[in-house]
Amino acid sequence: MGKITKEGYITPYAAAELLAVSVKTIYKLAASGDLEAVKIGRSVRILVASLQAFIERNTIRPEEAEDYFQPEPEPAPSPRPGRKPSPAGFVFLPPRS
Repeated sequence: MGKITKEGYITPYAAAELLAVSVKTIYKLAASGDLEAVKIGRSVRILVASLQAFIERNTIRPEEAEDYFQPEPEPAPSPRPGRKPSPAGFVFLPPRS
């Protein structure tokens, strides 16, 4: 991970690593104004305080969790009991007579 500079800026790559997202996502967040970024020549730096504020704004509180996390639906039963379901998009035809 990249170092935080004494001025409080990190590279988009370090920000992406901290949030576990792609660098492209960091650039999109900066372009949309969700993250504050500074361009220095050809380099871009993300303000650490802006990154912390973004995390705070997007943190899911326990009372909101129900809205975001729904239980996984039960998988459909296999049309062929005792066998694994076929891969997505594949249909097994009955043998020719």
